[in-house]
Amino acid sequence: ARAGYRGLVASPLACAREDLLAVVAARAAGRLADLCVQRRFKGAWWTFEVCPFKGVRQLRPRDATDGHRTLTRSTAEDEEVEAEVSLGSYAETVATASGEVSHAFRGGAGCDIDEDSTSGEPRPRDALVTFACVDAFKRRRRRVAIATAVETSTCSYDLVVHVAALCDLPNHADDGAGRGVDHLDCRRDR
Repeated sequence: ARAGYRGLVASPLACAREDLLAVVAARAAGRLADLCVQRRFKGAWWTFEVCPFKGVRQLRPRDATDGHRTLTRSTAEDEEVEAEVSLGSYAETVATASGEVSHAFRGGAGCDIDEDSTSGEPRPRDALVTFACVDAFKRRRRRVAIATAVETSTCSYDLVVHVAALCDLPNHADDGAGRGVDHLDCRRDR
């Protein structure tokens, strides 16, 4: 009788780049759970704020200045604002085949321009936040920052949050805390 053997290689190097990116992005997003990142684009009225696993909003802080900020979640919640609009609360994590990890946010403030065709009520705003390595941010010292924020359709937003830990993979496979990626659940039978 012929015996067959199957081996398991437990190494990030055995995984496809997409699998490695997805794991590092998910871990990095998890490390951001107690933080909020904000960005006011030059000359804009609104500041965008992303709080992973919580919510996305547009706000107008009383002391608004252009640029980037990273705050603890409690500091962001206590901040005095002139106006704010919820773009949604955390709904789910989505991983694509290309290795991108995104957070979907739904149920934001009603959109006064767009109504639901069945109920006639204002359609709630929503946002999709993708965690990625953004080339324009690679040489900057910011480890986490909102890179882009676009209203893709009426009251629906796509944001990209730069996460430095996702740059230069797989040569630098860590989760942003200096810890190597030591376990991935990816398998390939040949």
